[in-house]
Amino acid sequence: MWKLAALALIVFVPAIARADSPNQLSDGADWGARPRITALFGVATPTGELGVEYTHMIFSHLEIGAAVGGGITGAQASIMPRLRTGAGSTSVTFGTGLSGGAYNEFQLFQFCLSTGPDACHDNQVRTTARWANVEAGLQVTSRAGMTFRLYGGAGRVIGRGACHNGDCARIDNMTLPYVGLALGHTL
Repeated sequence: MWKLAALALIVFVPAIARADSPNQLSDGADWGARPRITALFGVATPTGELGVEYTHMIFSHLEIGAAVGGGITGAQASIMPRLRTGAGSTSVTFGTGLSGGAYNEFQLFQFCLSTGPDACHDNQVRTTARWANVEAGLQVTSRAGMTFRLYGGAGRVIGRGACHNGDCARIDNMTLPYVGLALGHTL
């Protein structure tokens, strides 16, 4: 719980402090072309279900995001260069990158009638996996610096570590779609 509170402080305190800042951008400025820090929420994203990302601007239409997070399967990390189109408050992003971390097969609707403590989990794959990801997103940034990005894409397994339990061959070259939401503030 304290980690979620710390994440909220990192993301939202700068936003509140800057909300009535006199350094707001003009109408013609590209509001999204600024470095930012965001909290990530999603399903099967390169950083799991919850993460944090720092995005650095290389050029006005090229950015790179570095993120860490985790979720149902374990800890994850990713790097995602993205092209941005658009200006003002709204832009569209297209990216391709790499991610990796723990992979624990999660079966939402697995029913098990066995009495043994681990009998239901003997077939589940546990390993580390490296993924190649491709995504597209829509970003909205306010003059005060608040940023909102809705994104989706797919990740494909390009490598894995040693397997624990289960048959790792079934995850080789697996492709998994994802969707996420980034909320944060420009720096």
